[in-house]
Amino acid sequence: MKNNVLLITLITIFFFSCEETPKKKVTAPLLLTTYSKKKKPRKIKAKEKKIYKRQLEIVTGSRDFSYFDKDTRDSIVLRIPVANDNFKFYNIYNITNGNNKGILVIISDNSKNEVCEISEKTHILDTLVFAHKLKHYRTNLPLTLKMKDSLQTFVFNDYLPNFLKDSLKYINRHHAVLERVGDWTWSCENSFFQEYFNIDDKQPKESGGGVIVSFP
Repeated sequence: MKNNVLLITLITIFFFSCEETPKKKVTAPLLLTTYSKKKKPRKIKAKEKKIYKRQLEIVTGSRDFSYFDKDTRDSIVLRIPVANDNFKFYNIYNITNGNNKGILVIISDNSKNEVCEISEKTHILDTLVFAHKLKHYRTNLPLTLKMKDSLQTFVFNDYLPNFLKDSLKYINRHHAVLERVGDWTWSCENSFFQEYFNIDDKQPKESGGGVIVSFP
């Protein structure tokens, strides 16, 4: 009898020791209100209309557009074309994946209206953020940039209450796809989610963006 009890005890210990260690649950951070500007987006300039080809686009390589400062490698300027003056920044996530550095910029005009299909770009939503304040949403490590780095930038427009319901899902999926954006043709549409995530969500889950480099 004692031998049977001992055997059962050993089997139980072996079973539990072989169980996979539970993975740490990743929780979505709260909205970073410091990145939300009180001022409304400014009206787009004539020369900007000629440069920007679509809504939610990131153009880089000049102080007139999006860039990160070459000297400090900390200041990041974001300028995003939008279709009205109700848009605001709601959060910016550091979604860097290995050597692929990237951020996910959440914007909204607090409506369910699509903007990708609107050809007329009327306003520019702009802000200044600092790389060292952009802590990785999983590791909490700050974003660090080198002069020759490219910063992949996703601009995600969504109706905010809907985004907040599934925020972690979309952050994780942008993070996962970051390794594969080298061949991604930047646009303004929701086919991004259909192609990479097999999701057919209703708009305005719209994704645009581009690549930011250092300047001058």
